[in-house]
Amino acid sequence: MELAKDEELLYQNTYVKHRKMMGTFFLSTKRIVWKASDNDELQLCSYYPEIKMQKISPDTSSKVQLQLQLHNGNSFNFHFANSDSAKTERDQAKDFVQQLLIKSRKKPSKELEEKSRLLKENPELYQLYKDLVVGNIISAEEFWSNRSGMLTSSSGQNIGVSPEFLTGANVNVSGCNTLKYNLSADMIESIFKTYPKVKKKHIECVPDKMNEGEFWTLFFQSQYFHRNRASTSNNAANELFGSGASKDFNDYLQKNARSERDPLLDLTKSNTFLDEAFGTNDIDGQSAATTSNAQLLQQFNHQSYVILHSGEKRIKDIRDTLLIRVIYVLVHSDKEQNDSDTQKDRKKIKLREAVSYDELHGKDADLGPKLALKNTQVYAQGPTVPIQDVTVISQSDVEVATSNLKSKLKNWSANLVECISSEAACKAVNDLSPNGALMKSVLQVNLTQSVSQSLQDDLKKHYFALGELLRHFWSCFPVQSKGLEEKVERMAAAISKYKSSNLQRLKASLTEEHSHLADHLLEMINVAINKYKGWQDRQRNIRSR
Repeated sequence: MELAKDEELLYQNTYVKHRKMMGTFFLSTKRIVWKASDNDELQLCSYYPEIKMQKISPDTSSKVQLQLQLHNGNSFNFHFANSDSAKTERDQAKDFVQQLLIKSRKKPSKELEEKSRLLKENPELYQLYKDLVVGNIISAEEFWSNRSGMLTSSSGQNIGVSPEFLTGANVNVSGCNTLKYNLSADMIESIFKTYPKVKKKHIECVPDKMNEGEFWTLFFQSQYFHRNRASTSNNAANELFGSGASKDFNDYLQKNARSERDPLLDLTKSNTFLDEAFGTNDIDGQSAATTSNAQLLQQFNHQSYVILHSGEKRIKDIRDTLLIRVIYVLVHSDKEQNDSDTQKDRKKIKLREAVSYDELHGKDADLGPKLALKNTQVYAQGPTVPIQDVTVISQSDVEVATSNLKSKLKNWSANLVECISSEAACKAVNDLSPNGALMKSVLQVNLTQSVSQSLQDDLKKHYFALGELLRHFWSCFPVQSKGLEEKVERMAAAISKYKSSNLQRLKASLTEEHSHLADHLLEMINVAINKYKGWQDRQRNIRSR
């Protein structure tokens, strides 16, 4: 079997029959090949994207077989004829085929291809990516957040999450009380979008602490999948996911409590379903079944909430953030005094929304920004110069002053007693110039000549990496939202980690002569850390009030 340049042979078995003919079964990185023993030509060749699925013969069958089904409806049966280890060889080939089929179906997204292209075309960006993302200083999302303009495919439509993405998992029953879930790449992506804490745990644990199979086994045993259980029997799943699932649900309850109610739709005033505790806050005397049903409804609402909010992005525009904060302050200031007025305003807004349609309104002409004039009279008449008393000078006074100045200039003489002569000044300048009589012992060397090229490249790399971290850090100020608070804490931790690891290695590699080259980097880090500590102190003072 001849292999292409980018092809590698993974598996080979010389005791495999196809259509009752003995031959050799090959598995490469691109295709499956079978060749008869008495013929040098390839009788069967199929690439992995053409294969739909594979099946194996049951253990009770007299033949150990592997069947490949193609998308066009054809199928191929391979009989493993080595009597000593036929089943082991068949299972080994089946595992190889399964891995290669999954790999062939994982097509990278356009955005991922665009990011890969940018990293290949820009060596400095690739080096920065390795230092920060591969070095676990910041996440890939934070790295690309400031470079969305470089991605041409970033404006494409995002695919949402299906409400039944968990129930769509293919479940196979294997043995006694054993279930096997077949997770696709799309399903894993949907889980990560819906539950960001699961994605965070995946980054932390795989592959350092456990493999993919163990991680997803614990996920399906946790409360993320069994939301109607009070607790799971698996302590490992509780330890890994228990706190995250509970925190997610508590965050949902808090957001639901803070959400704005519709003043025209008040279900608490309805007395139709009092026996079932619908529309009332009094749950005393309810049965255990009613309480369980209420909890189950809460879980359903939470599931719908996280799916609907899985595609939302953080607000990046600072003007929008400031506007939201101003509106929040205006609405919530003097809330106790103006509660009734606020309720009336909300009702007016709801009524106006119910009876008016924006589509039926004509568009107002854009008149431009309005002028905020304190004094319209000054704007209309223009600025006025105050009238001052001016002394009038006659022509004779000007002539007298001119003649006096001429007489003084005629009799003026320079007093240069403390000045040296011009010849001595020129000699002093020549002696103090480079290569002069007094400068021969002073060696002037340019910094680029005294520092090696490798050290210059290393310094440039550190300036790029630290500049990226500081750009993320300073963009968080002023901190006016929960997302910015979390980001500034992550960036401060990343800068401290960079200082203790990367910068320390740089200082250790510098000689005593060049030790000052890292001072500017350290100064920029200290300024950012002091800013973060000052922000922390202000936050503590605000909370203590």
